[in-house]
Amino acid sequence: TGRNLYLMATKGWWLGNQGSDYPLFIANGGFGTGRFANDNILSPWINPIRFACINDFENRTGTFSVDNDLCWSPIGSLSMVFNDYVSSFVEYRSGTATVAGSVSMSDGIPLRFTWGVDFAFRNEVLPADELRWVFRASVGF
Repeated sequence: TGRNLYLMATKGWWLGNQGSDYPLFIANGGFGTGRFANDNILSPWINPIRFACINDFENRTGTFSVDNDLCWSPIGSLSMVFNDYVSSFVEYRSGTATVAGSVSMSDGIPLRFTWGVDFAFRNEVLPADELRWVFRASVGF
């Protein structure tokens, strides 16, 4: 079905001069399904904090089998936006936690680069030699 449902609540706080200037702190949390609940593509690991599952909701095979059970799990992030160009965040989803920084390349072109590290996997903090580095580039329209 291509579904990844999520229910989220978000709150932001301006921390700068008189509560209306950068930095901006944002807390975002809630519950999600699909890959938000169990990112175990072709793996026997099942997220132990998922809940309200409907097992065998679908019967996909291969890499799409992660969506066979319709379950919910907590997801969320904490972000600090320093200015119009630079921000950092920590996020949790489906047993993985990431800390990263993000940079917007200009005011005119909606191009953003994000880099960071997955420091927890399967709900366990990783040793330094097993950290997984992440890099993302995105263009907005």
